[in-house]
Amino acid sequence: MVSETTLLSRLREIIFDSESGSSEIAIGVLKLLSKEAEPTTYQHEVKLLETMINIALERPSLILPVNLLTTIRDALQIAPRSKARLKDLTERLLEIYSESLSNAVSKAVERIRGMRRIFTLSYSSQVFRVLLSLKDVSVIVNAGWPLFDGLLMAKRLRSIGINVNVYPDAALAEAVEVSDVVLIGCDAVLRDGSLVNRSGTFLASKVAEDKKPVISIVDVFKL
Repeated sequence: MVSETTLLSRLREIIFDSESGSSEIAIGVLKLLSKEAEPTTYQHEVKLLETMINIALERPSLILPVNLLTTIRDALQIAPRSKARLKDLTERLLEIYSESLSNAVSKAVERIRGMRRIFTLSYSSQVFRVLLSLKDVSVIVNAGWPLFDGLLMAKRLRSIGINVNVYPDAALAEAVEVSDVVLIGCDAVLRDGSLVNRSGTFLASKVAEDKKPVISIVDVFKL
């Protein structure tokens, strides 16, 4: 267990991690809360969650941690106070969320199986899991300026024996044209059904439009 100040400081580090995908950040938040939050009163736990939600909201493009923390707060508020504990609720949600991610990955694998050339934009932990399950594919990825997370994806895929071709960002359209499918992650789903994801997603989708499938790996907590 750590002090509340340290807990919130670690939370901020996780939320503003520019290298990890939204799912990895969400898992990190839940693990932090389940392992490090000190047992305290019901009122203090609710107040702590409110503070954590406000910190997560400082990165508005990343709705997933906000949704998960809000789910815990709401569950804490409606459950009998003698039975609801922050640690227990967080551990249970971690189980549910991990299962949700696995289901999303499994469905994507089913959709993509048989396609050989897969284009993806950047590093996404869930895209990586899908490609890890397929393996007998060739991946096309753009560099991903300014973070160059496409290069990170390429490095990790090559380390497990998957063939990867890296294209410059300026050649994104060409990279999509030579692929069989576009596979992307997702940071959030808006009310109109549109997706929030890293830059380049819209262009890749437009190039693929009516020519080849665009598949996004989405779990229910991103809605």
